[in-house]
Amino acid sequence: IGPIISTTPDHPGRGVFWVEAKRDILGDVLAENGRIGRVRAYRQIGTPDAPVTIRAKHYLTGLLCGTPDCMAAWPSGASVDCGAIYADVDTHYNGGTGYIRQLITGTFDGTFVTHEIHPAVATGAPGRVVITDHFAGTMRIARSLDHPKQFIMLPAYGLNGQIVVNSDATASGVWVSPIYLGLPGDPDQIVLGPNYPQPAWLLGGGAAGLLPYSLHDTSCTPLSGGVITGADPAVELRFYGPVALTGSQPVTISRRVAGSTDGFTPVPLGGFDLDLGVVPSALQIGGGFEGGFEYRIAAGPDLRADVPGTPPLGWTGSYTVTVDGGSTCPEDLDGSGDVGFVDLLQVITDWGVTTGSPADLNGDGVVNFIDLLTILVAWGPCS
Repeated sequence: IGPIISTTPDHPGRGVFWVEAKRDILGDVLAENGRIGRVRAYRQIGTPDAPVTIRAKHYLTGLLCGTPDCMAAWPSGASVDCGAIYADVDTHYNGGTGYIRQLITGTFDGTFVTHEIHPAVATGAPGRVVITDHFAGTMRIARSLDHPKQFIMLPAYGLNGQIVVNSDATASGVWVSPIYLGLPGDPDQIVLGPNYPQPAWLLGGGAAGLLPYSLHDTSCTPLSGGVITGADPAVELRFYGPVALTGSQPVTISRRVAGSTDGFTPVPLGGFDLDLGVVPSALQIGGGFEGGFEYRIAAGPDLRADVPGTPPLGWTGSYTVTVDGGSTCPEDLDGSGDVGFVDLLQVITDWGVTTGSPADLNGDGVVNFIDLLTILVAWGPCS
């Protein structure tokens, strides 16, 4: 089935009433000036290679993918394989304030944006997003999660994507309703709320945050206050939602001699490499760290939330890391803190008369068995 396109003028009661396929929906469903009642397929909506677009301005009552057994399983929590949705969904398209009442599927991969998750007033049915198998992509809820009959439920370790609550960044935005990781009956179910302490790896690698969100301390590498070593030390800062670099000063970096109580001195950003990670909520910083210093990193004016309008973050603190002063043994040629195979390989690679080679450990101008023996004697962690 598809595409199905409503061309009605702007009206909250017109558009697409009902779309149902006992197999697949492989075309777009559009009511860009109206509403969509329900979109349902028993097997699949879109494909990984050809995701569909579903848009409504005023509301989308339900987006469902699965057999009747799948639909009947909720909210009882029966273990039923549901379908898969590969789509870009917008229920408040074209300046609307459209909501969704329920999204139920096994897999959701794509983008899902809505004004709010809206309970059914007439029947008392909850407003719910239930994904039983896998979630990847982005989910943005423009307003709050604050109703006792709202919830989002993902499987354990199922938060692979990004969930942003209050993506319009309204001052009164709150997150009170639960986001569950783990289906009903799962003894290890986690209930997320703002600034949850669980690290990203325990959730599935993604993030959920209330704008303006802050640094997700327990997911940073290393943790704030930690130590980094190696030939090219770097850190990864993780946030409770996706971030964007919008200018030349996304962060400020300052440093002081490690172990001292001196004040921090600003360091120019030009010597550092700042990259957004594969995970949208990650910022990687490397290239400019020097051994023997403690560094302090804080948000600058150009580190923003990666949602429409790029509003500012709520990170007002700082992150600190100490860079080890260097290896305590000259045999550690790669600066890893251990003498091992990489160092041995350096000796073999530079074997022979090699001017200035770091593998010439005795300084006689030749990389030979003496240097090889020196590596083997020092094998293991540097003391």
